[in-house]
Amino acid sequence: MPEPTHPAAAPLSGALSASVDLCTFCPRLCSHTCPVSLVSGRETLTPQVKMAGLGLLQKSAEGHATEHAAPLYGCTGCGACTTACLHHVEPGSVLLRGRTLHVWPASLGTWVQLRHELGRLHLLWPPGRQGSRSGMSDRALLDRIELRDLVMLYCRGIDRRDFDLVRACYHDDAIDDHGGMFCGTADDYVAWVRQVLSVMECTIHSIGNSIFAVQGDYAEGEHYSYNYHRTRPPQRQELVIHGRYLDKYERRHGAWKFIHRKIVFDHGYRRPVDEEGFAIAGADAPHGCDTLEDPSFAFELLAGLGSNGAKA
Repeated sequence: MPEPTHPAAAPLSGALSASVDLCTFCPRLCSHTCPVSLVSGRETLTPQVKMAGLGLLQKSAEGHATEHAAPLYGCTGCGACTTACLHHVEPGSVLLRGRTLHVWPASLGTWVQLRHELGRLHLLWPPGRQGSRSGMSDRALLDRIELRDLVMLYCRGIDRRDFDLVRACYHDDAIDDHGGMFCGTADDYVAWVRQVLSVMECTIHSIGNSIFAVQGDYAEGEHYSYNYHRTRPPQRQELVIHGRYLDKYERRHGAWKFIHRKIVFDHGYRRPVDEEGFAIAGADAPHGCDTLEDPSFAFELLAGLGSNGAKA
C-alpha cells in the first residue's frame, strides 16, 4: 500500500472551531457513548478530551505537535457522541477534518493511519509503536469494537424486527438459551422469537454495563440489559426485564459471531400502560414502530445495516 501524503496545515472553519470550543468546556455529557473510550478504558479517548486536543493542536506554537494529534486518531466517526450532545455538535466530523491540521514528523513515517476495508476499521501502526499505554494491543481494541457492534446489531435486529439481521449475528452451529422459554439452534431461535414478538407493539433492548474477555479467536461477554416490551391494544401491557446476556463468541473467517447466548433474569415487572401519560409524553415526537415505517429507515446507512425482515 502506498505511503499516505502528509497534508499541510489548514485552519478549521469558524463553524468547526466553534464546535471545538463547545466541546472543550462541556461537562462530558457524551463520555459514556464513545465505543473507543469504552472498550479501551482510556479517559484520554473520550470525545471531550479528543476535541480539547484538537483545540490545542490548532493553537500549538510548533504548528502541530504530535502529542496533541494522537487522540484525533481514536475516533471512528460513528456519531454516537452526537446523540448525547445538547448542542448537536458532530465531533466525529470535526475530528476527521481536524486531522488535516497535523503535519507528520518525517522521523515517524506513517505514525498512525485509519482506513476502512470491507466495512471494518483498521488501526495501522509502524514497527516499534504497537499497543497503547494501557497495555491493550490494537488488535484487542478492534476486537472489542467489533464485538460491541455485534451486540448492538442484535438489539437493532430484534427491535426493528429484522430477523435476517438477528440470524446473521449467530454462527450456524450456535445455541441460544432463553431458559425455560426456549433453548435451541440459531435457526430455531429466530423462528421462535419472530412468533413471540408478533404480539408486541414495541420492544426496546438496551445495553448497560458491558465487558468482554478475549483470547485469540474466542471471547466471552457479560452485558447488563434493560428489555422493554409493550403489547398491542386494547388493554396494552408493559413487560420490563432487567437482566444480563452471557455470551460466547468465535471469530471465523474474520467475523465475530455468537456461538452461545444465555439470558439471566435479575429483576422485572408487568403493568398496564399508563395511556394518559403515554399520550402526553409522546404527543410531540414521531413514534417508533416494528415496520419499515420506523423513522430509522429514512436513514440510508442505518436502513442498510441488514436485509430487513420487518413487516411492510
